[in-house]
Amino acid sequence: MKNFAINIGLMSGTIAVTNQLLSKYYEYNAKIRIDTVLETAKGKIGTLETTVSEKTNLLVEIEKLYEVRKQELDTTKSSLDSANNAIAALSQKLRETERSIDEKKRELDEKISREDIRLNEYLQQFRSDFVIEFCEWLIDSHKRLEANIISRINHEHTIEKAKEKLEKLLQNAREQHQEHLNKVNNIVSSERPQDMLDSILDIHSEVIEQVIALRVRYRNLLNLDERLQLNVCLEKLGEVRQQYVPRTKAIDELNQMAESSRASLERIYNRVDENESDLNELNRQVSDLLAQIEEKNLLIAELKQPIRWCVATRDDLRIGNGIIAYFEQLGLILDRAYSEYRKHEAVLYFHTDRNKRTILVGELNDHKERLQQLLHTLSPVVWEYDGTQGLMKCLVQIANTPTPPKEDVTKSIPHCIELVKHSKRGFLVSGHPGSGKSSSMKAIACWLGDKNSMRLSLNPHQDEHNTFVDAGFVELNDLPTIYDAILALNTELLYRAEDPKRRQLLIVIVDELGRLLLDAPKDLDVMEVLRQAAVEGRKMNVIVLIGNHSQTTSAIDMDSEFRSAFYQLFLVGAARHKLNMPNAPKLKPSDENFISTAPYPVLVSINGKFEVCQHPTHSVYREYRDSGLPPIGIEKLSPNDVKIGDKTFAATPTNHKRCPNCGSERTVSKGRGRKRTCNDCGHRF
Repeated sequence: MKNFAINIGLMSGTIAVTNQLLSKYYEYNAKIRIDTVLETAKGKIGTLETTVSEKTNLLVEIEKLYEVRKQELDTTKSSLDSANNAIAALSQKLRETERSIDEKKRELDEKISREDIRLNEYLQQFRSDFVIEFCEWLIDSHKRLEANIISRINHEHTIEKAKEKLEKLLQNAREQHQEHLNKVNNIVSSERPQDMLDSILDIHSEVIEQVIALRVRYRNLLNLDERLQLNVCLEKLGEVRQQYVPRTKAIDELNQMAESSRASLERIYNRVDENESDLNELNRQVSDLLAQIEEKNLLIAELKQPIRWCVATRDDLRIGNGIIAYFEQLGLILDRAYSEYRKHEAVLYFHTDRNKRTILVGELNDHKERLQQLLHTLSPVVWEYDGTQGLMKCLVQIANTPTPPKEDVTKSIPHCIELVKHSKRGFLVSGHPGSGKSSSMKAIACWLGDKNSMRLSLNPHQDEHNTFVDAGFVELNDLPTIYDAILALNTELLYRAEDPKRRQLLIVIVDELGRLLLDAPKDLDVMEVLRQAAVEGRKMNVIVLIGNHSQTTSAIDMDSEFRSAFYQLFLVGAARHKLNMPNAPKLKPSDENFISTAPYPVLVSINGKFEVCQHPTHSVYREYRDSGLPPIGIEKLSPNDVKIGDKTFAATPTNHKRCPNCGSERTVSKGRGRKRTCNDCGHRF
């Protein structure tokens, strides 16, 4: 049965450890997956933002290029319009000039061809006055000639020259006079009409010639203003020709410019078409990019949302999603981690890493009453920070937890042997009187040792209810002997440090440490020897078990350095007292319920980790009693001689006498000179 119980305990411990490791493994994997998803989302967000920025810059550059090309096109168009306007203005001016010249010529021709009646009247008057005027002219000419001759005679120096000139002049004058007289006579005295007609015709022809000359002169006089204007225009045109290119060349140049401008314009139009096609393609790409950006923004918005429990099939998950949604409205992001669900309550864990600032526990606790009303929990949602995992956690009470039967509470709690049997260090065992300190140390000694182990108990209280002899210990009750044993223990540590082969297991029990310290010699530091034995015992195969009423007794100066050298057991009232301390360990509600309701609860601290277990010797009892409940499961062993240092403590000490009634050596005395009592049969002798 013992082996079966041990196997059951081992299997239960293995299952518990496996479940715990699996839960931690799943939690770790979930955290890694969530972190991976977050990192991937952040990387995608960064890539998308970079792509959007590049496409936006490209679009801005294309728009700038389009504006520049558009300005160049507008400039070219304006230049072409200016050139066309200049050509049109010059052409219009040239046409107006030609039209003006044609009009002037036409007017001049009309004036020349028009019949003038004033000329006929003038001819008739000329005919009538010609003879009279001609005669008067002849007379005047004769007189002037005569006067001229006389004046010349007066100025000539020689008679000969004057005579010659005079004769010539007279001859000429006579000839002219005679010729004119003949003509006049012919005209006046001519009897033949034909001769007269011929003379008149001759005179008329001369007159006509003079008239034609006069008409030409008249015509020139009439056109003088137009000619002057035409000359001014021609002068200006000459100046323009000197300053500018000829019209034909200008037209050729303008035609060439127009051709080149037309070719440039065609190229520009082609380029514009290409740019428009490219711009349309870019617009299409931009539209696609904007659509992709919109999709990515939606994805980013989804990724930026808090991570919830996907399928809230349980009340704790529903409440967790409610908490996430509540804080999301306040601008705080809580991502679900995992939930420790226990039917009527749950501990929810959340990530807060995605917030831009550090979220404090106090900020979350400011909303605990509101969350209670919103989520219909039985108590306010109180928040705490789990530093080991870097998560925020809160306890949610979903319903009243029914009080489980004691059998169910005890069934889920491991036995103490499962936590202690592999220990290599000593224990501090604390508990009030009647909590089973002595029996617990006996049981631990049985679990950690074997039949060949040396066992020594330092017990200053010698009575029938507190002895370690039945558990295979050599018990020392006298204080001087106990102090000698402590000195020998110090020496044994030195010997074992020098001799690697000196490693027989030594288990030392110190019951009621405070009593030993009360009368300890001044030259003996009991606390330091025991602490050193506990520190070095793991390597030297020495285990020290110390029982005391409290581990915080200021009278014995038990500080944290001394306690840290041991594992610790808190029995019954000491365990409950530990949970009420300010530095109480954090336990599961079921463990706290066990300590509060079980008659003999035990709290174990191994390397700073607190766990709940069943009592080593009183776990079968369902009610607590100060006395009358014998320990269960302590194996009876025969003691071996204990050799420590330079001393040997015999297995059958002289202060223990055999009972004459039953022969048992388990007899005790309440003091020197008093009768002894047999622990087996109760006989006093």
